[in-house]
Amino acid sequence: MKSKAISFTTSAFLALFVCVGFVLGTAAGRSPAYRYLTVFAEVLGLIRSNYVDEVDQAALLRGAYQGILSGLDPYSSYLDAREFALISEEPEGPAGIGVDVIKAGASLVIVSVWSGSPAAGAGLQEWDQIWS
Repeated sequence: MKSKAISFTTSAFLALFVCVGFVLGTAAGRSPAYRYLTVFAEVLGLIRSNYVDEVDQAALLRGAYQGILSGLDPYSSYLDAREFALISEEPEGPAGIGVDVIKAGASLVIVSVWSGSPAAGAGLQEWDQIWS
């Protein structure tokens, strides 16, 4: 167990070292745009070779994609193939409960309730959160 803690500490230190070096290098304006990809690849390599447990690379990259897109604005997010297929399907007949929502962390927040909709009849209001 102690060796796992040492490995984790070492990998965290190496990742921090790479990130600090990247920030200092780009602060001086000496690095071209592709430097971001180089640092990303270096961090992935450090995680693969030094992380305490074996890392699922697909899950790691999905997390990176999610992080990149969630940093843009509250409306952007990464969808895997299954999630994209679900939202791309056209509903058969009337669908929906009559609300507009935005993603806010782990929940959805209602930003508007359509008058005369099932949601309005159920008493849902703006800024209510949907957790499941």
